[in-house]
Amino acid sequence: MRPPILGEDQAPWVPYTDGGLEVEDAATQPSSTCSVFTSVCELSVILCRSLHVIYAPRMPLASRDILSIYTEYLDWYGLLPHPLRSGQNSTPAVLFMHMYYHFVILLLFRPFFNLALLGSTVNPKNICMEAADNINSLLNAYRRLYGLRRTPSFVPHISLSSSIVRLATSEDRISVLAKSSQGVSDLQGMVHSHMFANRAIEIIRDVTEISGAGEENANDNTAVLTSSTKASIYFFNLGMRESPPCYYVTPQYSIVSSIPSQVIALAPSIEELRSNGFEVVR
Repeated sequence: MRPPILGEDQAPWVPYTDGGLEVEDAATQPSSTCSVFTSVCELSVILCRSLHVIYAPRMPLASRDILSIYTEYLDWYGLLPHPLRSGQNSTPAVLFMHMYYHFVILLLFRPFFNLALLGSTVNPKNICMEAADNINSLLNAYRRLYGLRRTPSFVPHISLSSSIVRLATSEDRISVLAKSSQGVSDLQGMVHSHMFANRAIEIIRDVTEISGAGEENANDNTAVLTSSTKASIYFFNLGMRESPPCYYVTPQYSIVSSIPSQVIALAPSIEELRSNGFEVVR
């Protein structure tokens, strides 16, 4: 168990406002400054390790490697101080910490979106969907309590990742448009402080346009976001159609063309892929 952190954690926190911003229900609450700082640092250490495991492995990546990192994330969450985990504290820093947690879960499982982990009930696609929905709920709470003009600098990236997953799992045109509109609206609220939000808006609009084209051309292999052709989007299945996902290939159409793909070292054959604990979800 972590030793209790006193002092600054109990210091009162009150929302800061200026420039015409108004905050509703500005109740004073404990700042939890030290607890949040310590927890985010510990989570970042696990994230660093997970990125090395996925993108710079010493051996072919196995499903047990992914599950081991996932267990570390769950253990981190389980050890959070009770006020931070129970919803008793809702400062911007605490809300960001929870968004960051769901974001790193998304980063862990997103490359394996269309793969199954053999011998485990953990479903990468479902976990990505849950993480994206949780991020969206936390972002809604942040907007309602404090507005989005002064979010931490990571939030536009987190919002973009969440929006892309939510768009990729939309089953119809109406749902795509609704989720796209919400994603763009959130990012527009961040443009004042984060220039990247402008680029993120362009990416979401590009994804929405691709999805719309797919709805009209369901038999086209480039229709990447409809339910019948989601597998053609390399961002969620490692570029795989019939061949095993040993490495990324140059995509015919990238939804984030300005962001280069990264190689993930997986097994060079279907048999070895299965021996490493992965199976392609058709």
